[in-house]
Amino acid sequence: MGVIGPSNRNLRRWGMINKPVGNSPSLLQSSQIETKATQKEKVITKETNCMKSKKVNLFKPIGKHVFLDRFGVSTISISNLSLNIGSNKQYSMNQVFQEIDNRFEPLSNRDMLSFLNDEEWDKELYYIKDESKTNRNNYYGYGYGYSNLVKGQEKSVKIKSIKITFKANYFTSFGSSRYTQNESYEITIDSKKQMNDYNVWLLEDFNERKLMKPDISDIQMDKEFYLVSYGLAKVVKVYEYPNKSNLICDLDTAKGKITKDITLEGLYYLPYDTPKSKLCILDKCENELSLLPYVIRDGQTFNVYWKQVDDAADYIVSLYKIIEVNGRKDLYHLNDYTVDRNENILVISGLIGNTFVFKVAAEDRSGKTIALSRGIVNGYPTYFVEEE
Repeated sequence: MGVIGPSNRNLRRWGMINKPVGNSPSLLQSSQIETKATQKEKVITKETNCMKSKKVNLFKPIGKHVFLDRFGVSTISISNLSLNIGSNKQYSMNQVFQEIDNRFEPLSNRDMLSFLNDEEWDKELYYIKDESKTNRNNYYGYGYGYSNLVKGQEKSVKIKSIKITFKANYFTSFGSSRYTQNESYEITIDSKKQMNDYNVWLLEDFNERKLMKPDISDIQMDKEFYLVSYGLAKVVKVYEYPNKSNLICDLDTAKGKITKDITLEGLYYLPYDTPKSKLCILDKCENELSLLPYVIRDGQTFNVYWKQVDDAADYIVSLYKIIEVNGRKDLYHLNDYTVDRNENILVISGLIGNTFVFKVAAEDRSGKTIALSRGIVNGYPTYFVEEE
């Protein structure tokens, strides 16, 4: 891990060793070497712990982001209503009329959603054109279709059921290649009361960046996840790992079985059931101001400072590393360094990258923690998880 304790550079600053004299070739050479990371360094960003969601009636969040088991994150709209007036006879909204101010108006003049929500359609009396009745008004002949109905032509009916056609616009991919696709599905309701039986998860202020990818260790039998383009996905098989094909699991979806490898591409926790982030441990703190820790980075060397705490028998500096692979953030606890109560600095060199996090704790003689800081990347402690 490199040097643990004050670095030579800082010892020189504090006057504890002599400064180099002359132009020593070895010293010049070492100072001119620029150490580069083996892979592109990532910047630690605050992680959102969960997405605001609530279960609402299917007919309320039209046009808003919802989660549908069959499609996943979608927006929905109503594209058609087919009215059954008995004997399984289906009529469109422009074939069924309401009597308003002694005249007939087709239901197609009404917004479909407001008709379903506001009208007592399973109790009201409606009208259709009775082909057996003679039309006494030559202007409104039958040849003009169903959009007109005059007195003397009407036949009263009641709506027995409504077949509702929804259009779901659902995500098939996220990121820079973000695409959606439309697909229709139907439900049939026999009464207005039955509308209450259909509920859906409303995703308030949906943001794809708030979706969290699962850890491989979380892939277990019968667990349910969100698979982009497929909706709800249930784990039906977990493969022995490692294997030559890097297979992790089989998922059962409404569109069939899908096999996933170690990348778990397109797989997320359900947006309404997101577990606690593993980074939450970095936000835990107690009596932090008494420590007031601070981290200064100099290349591959990190200096961790803190203030002396009364009754502290020793200090514990915990070193973590956040590693992000395939969109998944994982937290690695690398080491705990015990520092004598009379010391208020720890210097660690040889750390490549900028996703290292330090936490400082003070313990009394019984081993009880009496002060604990949040995680620190550089400077003062900060929060790593954005709570909703």
